[in-house]
Amino acid sequence: MLISVPRSDLPLLKDTVDLPGFVSVVADEDYLGAEKSLPSGWYHQQVCKMSMHRLDFADSYFVLDSDAYLIAPVEDGLFQIGENLVIVASDVYTRLNRGNMRLEAYIERPETAAEVAGPLFDLADVSENLLTARRDFANRPWQGVKLKKQYLSQVFPATNLSMQPAQIFHTEVLRSIEGFLDGQGMDWWSLIELAPWEYSWYGRFALSLPDTGIIGRPSPVVHFASEDDVAHAKAKGYTLETLRQRFCAVQMAARHFDRERF
Repeated sequence: MLISVPRSDLPLLKDTVDLPGFVSVVADEDYLGAEKSLPSGWYHQQVCKMSMHRLDFADSYFVLDSDAYLIAPVEDGLFQIGENLVIVASDVYTRLNRGNMRLEAYIERPETAAEVAGPLFDLADVSENLLTARRDFANRPWQGVKLKKQYLSQVFPATNLSMQPAQIFHTEVLRSIEGFLDGQGMDWWSLIELAPWEYSWYGRFALSLPDTGIIGRPSPVVHFASEDDVAHAKAKGYTLETLRQRFCAVQMAARHFDRERF
């Protein structure tokens, strides 16, 4: 297991948390390039996730945010099936809230979720669409986060797939995407600045790479974004044992994490 924190937080982490021997700790600045001079915050966190492969710590990463916790072992099949690398990309969105009948069907009958096989997009089209999006952003850099989401659809049109919560990163895929961005005169920061959804960018790019054997599956993380979500799941009769049949982690929205765990 790998934990990454800003260098300034390392003393606090080591003084307040008794870390098991299998946990490695690094500073964000150890693997960030020019991005390390950028301000900390939500964007910085996303750039860190997309850059961690530079450490050569592992071939694949199951990335969890701090408002998530494991409920079942992480199996090897989460990362790869045969020769195919697995990522989170599915028509099943795993927020367990009222009205998400698609998720409830998946929980009861997992065979209802078909695997997604790439490539779904042509990189030449992606390059052209990305240039158009960047030109538009240059003219309207003050846009709010919600408005920026349009650029995901502009670069990768007609993508009705969920690529979160959490994501499964593969070093070779991240390096391929990084190389593509470099050819466009971009880096991770400029991509996240365009639209701050790292998992969605990663999943779409991964499903554009030729000859990589990428398949998409539902997220192994079930998400509760509100206390009402938790109440709804319990009213349905779902227990931790139920969730462990399909998921290995639970993610709570950060603002609710300290109030209740499922």
